[in-house]
Amino acid sequence: MVASSGDDGSADGDETDGAAGPATKGLGVDYPASSQYVTGAGGTSFSGDLTNQATYWSSSNSTNNGSAIGYIPETVWNDTPTQTLLNSTGALSASGGGESQLFTKPSWQVGLNVPADGKRDVPDVSLASDPNHDGYVLCTEQTNASGTAFSPTPAISSCGTGNAVAYFGANYNYVYGGTSIAAPQLAAMITLWNQAAGNTFGVGNANPILYQSAQNTPGAFHDTTTGSNAVVCQQGSPNCVSSGSGYVLSCCAAGSGYDEATGLGSVDAAAVGGIWPRLTQVNGSFSLLLKPATVTVNPGASASTQLVLSPSGAG
Repeated sequence: MVASSGDDGSADGDETDGAAGPATKGLGVDYPASSQYVTGAGGTSFSGDLTNQATYWSSSNSTNNGSAIGYIPETVWNDTPTQTLLNSTGALSASGGGESQLFTKPSWQVGLNVPADGKRDVPDVSLASDPNHDGYVLCTEQTNASGTAFSPTPAISSCGTGNAVAYFGANYNYVYGGTSIAAPQLAAMITLWNQAAGNTFGVGNANPILYQSAQNTPGAFHDTTTGSNAVVCQQGSPNCVSSGSGYVLSCCAAGSGYDEATGLGSVDAAAVGGIWPRLTQVNGSFSLLLKPATVTVNPGASASTQLVLSPSGAG
């Protein structure tokens, strides 16, 4: 299971994603990304190419339609660390992350500077999510809400029969971003890793594998060490501290190893895929049995039964 860590920075408990105005409710993280059974995907922003694009981008596409020359250094995605930027953006916009107030730290979330806070920390990993640098243009079916094909005005670029580049409204190219883009990308990577490994039934919870990979395989993740997901907050609200030029939430800064802004860092798909476990057999089904199967409870009394979980086949 993969879920986005949210798009309101360390204020993800404040409002729904894209909350207008400064944060007022203090620190918070998104569910289900904060579940120990879910891999939380956070967001980064390209930073290495801001002043020297020629180092990281080719002037033309390769045969597979790519133009990135190699890995581009990243920072935490945060478009609203100040009131001025919030005024420009109109809503909180940053990688969700922090510590859960509901769930305790799972046994696999250890090492690499994971906080010893006893809490489930999110996100687990990150991918580029900044809609401004650089966003994603989607190829979508050229149909209206009822499923009927239409000819948009103005005309937009074709990207295959019956498809077109998505536009926002009638006149603007809509560029997507946010951790809701990172989550399906990560899910796609996991699908490809399982396919390459022959894991027909998957691997179950991916988190223990990801954290073990980070500890044992240098280069499995690109460590993000700059920036933070501390968004602007309203003075006097919970966890709101002075930043010198305004007020921001008291969490969370990037650093060496794990951090609560980008997790283990951004995923190197080839490196992780090379060490992804090959599972030739996975228990495909199970049975539940109560012992005893029937329990009678008298008024004011108590009784108990045992629940037994047993694998019942392999696939």
